[in-house]
Amino acid sequence: MMAMGAASALALLTCLMVAGADFAAGLLTRRYSPFLVLGVATVVAGIAESIFLLQRDEMAFEMGMSVVLYGLAAGVLVLIGQGMYFLALARGEVGIVGGLGTLVVIPPLIVVWLTGEALAIRQLAGVGAIFVGILLLGRTPGGGRPISRGIVGLVVCGTMLVGVAEVLIDRASEAGPATTILFVYAAVPLAFVMARVFAGPRLPDGDRPGPTFSRTGALVLMGATGLMLFVANTSFALATSMGNVALVAALAALDPLVIALLGRIVLRERMSRVQTSGLVIATFGGVLAILG
Repeated sequence: MMAMGAASALALLTCLMVAGADFAAGLLTRRYSPFLVLGVATVVAGIAESIFLLQRDEMAFEMGMSVVLYGLAAGVLVLIGQGMYFLALARGEVGIVGGLGTLVVIPPLIVVWLTGEALAIRQLAGVGAIFVGILLLGRTPGGGRPISRGIVGLVVCGTMLVGVAEVLIDRASEAGPATTILFVYAAVPLAFVMARVFAGPRLPDGDRPGPTFSRTGALVLMGATGLMLFVANTSFALATSMGNVALVAALAALDPLVIALLGRIVLRERMSRVQTSGLVIATFGGVLAILG
C-alpha cells in the first residue's frame, strides 16, 4: 500500500513537471524559436539524466542497427512534434491547446490495433471521449475565445508525431535506457539548425498578455524547462517500477488540467463552461484510454 502511495505521488509529480515544462516552453516560444527552446532544454535534460544513470550504474549501450534507427527517428519526430505543440501553446489558449494534446494517446492505440490486438472497451470509450471533448473545446459560447484552424492543425500534427515517437522509443528502450537517451538526444544538433532557419513567432506584447523575459532570464527558463523534463522522466520511471503501470500513466496524463490552471492564474485566460467541460472530458478520455 505504501509503495502504491509513493508511486501515485511520483506520478502526480510527473504530471506537474510535464505541465510546467510545456507551459514554460509555450511562454518562451512567444519570443524565440521553439527549436531553440527544445535544443537548450534537451541539452540540460540530457546532461542531468546522464549523471543520474551514471550514479545508478545503468550507463550501458547496445548499438544494434534497429536501436540506432528507432532512436534517431524518435528524436527527430519528438523535435518536430514538440516544436509544433509549443508553437500552438504560444499562439493559442493554453487550456484549449492542452486539451487538444490528449490526442497523443491515439498513435500507440493504432499500433496496438495494427499488430492484431483487440482494443479494450475502455480504450474505445476513451478515444470517443477525447473526440467529444475536442468538439466541445471548439465551441465558444459564454465568452470563450475561438480557436483557429491553424492552431488545431499544429496540435494535431504535433501530437501525432510525438505519439509515433513514443512507440519508437518503446521499441528502442529494449536495449536499455542509456541507448535510448543517446539517440533521442542525437537530434539536438538538428534543433539548433532548425532554430536558425525557423525564427520564433515574436508575438507583439499587446497580442498575448503574460510575463516577458530578458535574454538571460529566457536562457535560465529554458534550462529550468530541461530540468523539469528530467524530473518528469525520472519520477515516471521510478513510479512505474513501484506500482501499477496503467494507474501511474493515467495519473501522469492529467497534465492538461494543470496547464489550463496555469493559464488561468498566470495569463488570466478564460474558458467558457462548455470549453471547460470539453477539457475535462478530453482529459478523462485520455486517462481512460491509458487505463484500458
